[in-house]
Amino acid sequence: MPVTTRQHPPAPERERRRFAAPRELYRYVPVPPVGLDSEGYLCDDEMSQTDMHASAMIHACNALRAHFGAQAAVHVDIAMPYAKGDRSAIICPDVMVSLGSERSPANWKLWERAVPEFVLELLSPSNWRQDVGPKKDTYGFLGVQECWLFDGGRNWLDAPLEGYRLRRGAYERVKPDAKGRLLSRALGLELRAEDQLVRFFHPRTGACLQTHEDSLAERQAAMQEAVRLKQEAERLEREALRQKQEAERRQRLVEEKDTRIAELEAQLGASRKAP
Repeated sequence: MPVTTRQHPPAPERERRRFAAPRELYRYVPVPPVGLDSEGYLCDDEMSQTDMHASAMIHACNALRAHFGAQAAVHVDIAMPYAKGDRSAIICPDVMVSLGSERSPANWKLWERAVPEFVLELLSPSNWRQDVGPKKDTYGFLGVQECWLFDGGRNWLDAPLEGYRLRRGAYERVKPDAKGRLLSRALGLELRAEDQLVRFFHPRTGACLQTHEDSLAERQAAMQEAVRLKQEAERLEREALRQKQEAERRQRLVEEKDTRIAELEAQLGASRKAP
């Protein structure tokens, strides 16, 4: 049973000809070892990625999963066959989001599942030309509402982060709004390039979407800060006690001195009165 949404109902049979993809579209050539499902379609992309590339993908995926929960299928580097019967017609988004869908344990066959509303490609030296060209064009052909490209500041793009929105069957570059923000209509979020990561923000509040790891790190940092503040408070309390004790010691010395002076004055007065 295909997983679909109200925005993306199952295509009528007369429309399924789009899955007979033209040969010039992007095709993923798997490098063994790869996993195949029961019908022979790729279901385990084994492309090697740099640590920076992998970290950026995982961060984006985890942030979106934490935000959408069960309301969307969010996948990283999932195999997406798009032409039934043609096992070379496969595209693998770095990050994809399908709203209202359930996550898939294997691959994302577009003749069975909804077309994702959002994809994010993180460019690398070996594939950036494919990503900005035929791969992006293929997403548009398949009907993906938004395709975003991130080059990590390597100057393959005009800006570190570019978004493209489908309009009348073709992608148009997403322009910053009046506040200079890049907004995803598909996700209802703001996207920003920060260092080597793509971060997501709530447009109304400006709050950054947190991954579970971010939340854990924040809790740990908060606990460490609480421990530090407690230790500082204890240090200040000890210092206050030390100062109090020192003041009391000095007061006793003054009192003892005054008492001794009074005794000496009394002795002196008594000696003067003696015959």
